[in-house]
This record gives sequence, structure tokens and C-alpha cells, in this order.
Amino acid sequence: MSVSTSAPSGGERRPRSSFDPHPQDALGGIEAVDAHDEFEGVVGAGLLGGEPFWWVTRRDGSDHDRGGEDEGDDKGRADPPGRGEATGHRPRLGNPGSGRARPRPPLGAGSVGAVEGSGLIDSLKPRGAVQWIIAVAALVFVCGAVGYAIRAFAEPSPNTLSETDKGFLVDMIDHHDQAVEMSIIATANASDPQVRRLAQEVVISQRWELGVMESVLGRAGVTRGNDPDRRAMGWMGMAPIPASQMPGLATSAQIREMRGASPDQVNTLFLELMIAHHEAGVSMAEYEAANGTNSYVRQFAADIARNQRDEIDEYRRVQARLAAATPAA
Repeated sequence: MSVSTSAPSGGERRPRSSFDPHPQDALGGIEAVDAHDEFEGVVGAGLLGGEPFWWVTRRDGSDHDRGGEDEGDDKGRADPPGRGEATGHRPRLGNPGSGRARPRPPLGAGSVGAVEGSGLIDSLKPRGAVQWIIAVAALVFVCGAVGYAIRAFAEPSPNTLSETDKGFLVDMIDHHDQAVEMSIIATANASDPQVRRLAQEVVISQRWELGVMESVLGRAGVTRGNDPDRRAMGWMGMAPIPASQMPGLATSAQIREMRGASPDQVNTLFLELMIAHHEAGVSMAEYEAANGTNSYVRQFAADIARNQRDEIDEYRRVQARLAAATPAA
């Protein structure tokens, strides 16, 4: 027989099979068969397990076997669907440079052979560092979303609130409103890039928390007034005081001073006022986490307490850095 990658003398290369959508040479050595040879030609070609394969049959209906140590490997196997069934003989598979026959994958109408088994799994594996990072990030996101959904469905409705839950939410909204106000001033006017970044984080995180608290109160049917002299802090067992005098709040004079301060002074004022503001906020959140009745609000308060404690530590580190960089008077 004459089997080669180029048309042999004395004959023309057989046309590529209609089953094979790829040029034979692109698969790295798919054999072309002489029209005058005893073989019908390349019936089909494709990829299996990441390697190219093809199959050919003899004119007399017998298998094309390249020879080699595995000549009898296909004995006893059921005929795969496809051309072999129609002609009454069984095509054989091989790959370039190997005498080992491969099992032929099932064929669909007009197709060569699907990537399946380990080949399909290999094709889905991440390739390179960037794809691994994307895959890990996607997995973390999915796990977090599932955990959040489980927690949300497992907990009782936030519509049922105790007086402690209501008092915490109403007073913490006023607390957060002022923190956002001071942070907007610092974002616009502070000279230190890290101070501006910290202020931006407060604006983003506390505006989101404001939305959560307003939503919980709204679903519970609680109306929050805007009177700065309303009674506040009674839910913590304290004597009620005007809302404008809640622990940790900056005075109106301090807010005016911050607005008119130089950029370097804004650095100092923002950190001083926010540390005092957060310390009071942590006390309020810890009390709700320990004494509230709604588990959703209690967990929300515990998260606020943890986050604001971390922020206080960061503010103090920035304070120390700025103090060390300030020349002695």
C-alpha cells in the first residue's frame, strides 16, 4: 500500500472526506491515501484527548491496521455507530506516528467526533495564572453568595423588632448621617491621600448601611422623624437625651471648624472626630448585638462594631504617621 502525507506518483490525492471539517495537514500528519490504493481513504478526522486521530477502511471492507504491538486491541468490542455499521465493517482509529488503534467516539450527524471523557475535562481546566485567579475568584463569589442566601432564608424576618432593635436602628441612622457628612468634607479637602481614602471608605460603607437600616425599619412599619431634639439612647438603659447630644457626635461648631480648616488641619480634625465618633458607635452596636431580639439586626450590629474597631486602629496609625512627619515647633 502507499500511505503518505503527500500525493504519491502515479495517482492523485483523494479528496478530503465530508466528515472531516479540517485540512488534513493542520492535524499534524493526517494520512492522505492514493486513489489507486486498496483503501477507501480517510473517512474522518478529529481530536480525542487533545490528540489528532483519523480512521480509514479497505475497499474489501476489512479494517485498516497500521500494524504494531496492539493489532488485536479492538477484538470483541461492539461496533461504534457511524460508517462501519452501514458498510458491515469496523473502521479503525489511529494517530500520527503510532501503531496503536484508538476506540472511535460516537458520531453525530455531519460531525467528526466530539471531544469527550478526559479530553473534555482537560479542555475546561484553567490555563495560566490569570485563568486560575479568575476561577478562584468566581468560586469565592459563588460560595459567598450561597452562604448569604442560606443565612438570609434561615433567619427570622426583620419585620419583628423589639424596642432595643428599633432604638438602635433609629439612633444609628443619625450617627451614620454625621459620619458621612464629615467624610465628604475630608474627601474633598484633606491633604493626605490616605486620609482621603479612609474618608471615601466611610462614605461608601456607611451609606450602604444607612440603606439597610432604613429598609428594615420601613418593613417593620417604623417611622423615623427628623427632629434633632427627639429623645434618644433610652434603648440602652440610659436616661433619654436629645438626639443631637448622642455620645460621639461632633458639635455644630466642630463641623463648621472642619469646613473652614486648611487641608492639613482637615487631616487632623477628621481623624480626631472620627475616632470619638466610632468609639461611641461601637458601644451602641455592641449593646444591640448583646441585647437585641432580632437575629438579623443583632448580626448587623456585630458587623458594624467589628468594622469600626478596625477603622479606629487604622485612624490611630495614620495619626502617628502624620505626627511623626510634622516638624517640631
